[in-house]
Amino acid sequence: ALQDRTLPLTEPAVHRLIRQCLGHIGEFDKEGNLVWRTDMRCGDVLDVLEKAITSLADEHLQKPRDHDAIPVLADLAGHFLQWHGAIADAARKLVRAALEWADAISEQIKAAPREEQD
Repeated sequence: ALQDRTLPLTEPAVHRLIRQCLGHIGEFDKEGNLVWRTDMRCGDVLDVLEKAITSLADEHLQKPRDHDAIPVLADLAGHFLQWHGAIADAARKLVRAALEWADAISEQIKAAPREEQD
């Protein structure tokens, strides 16, 4: 769904769904190891996730009105960072953009005329 861009990442319900999936523990095998998510280490799953998240970040960072998508993309990047260090670039990009937007808004607020208070 991330690759196909079928998830509306600015919607709060999608944020909840993604965060629930990230926090899901899943089943354990007989030795007590997690069974779920071990398939991510096979093949190029993590590389595909990295590319999808990076691409979505690039897309949404071009549109400040899509700022609602940035926290959930940062959550995804932060979560998969524990298995795939290369995704750190996408996470840093998201953080830099959020800080730049915050600085720009702060400057706009400072430059806005103040209303007189009685």
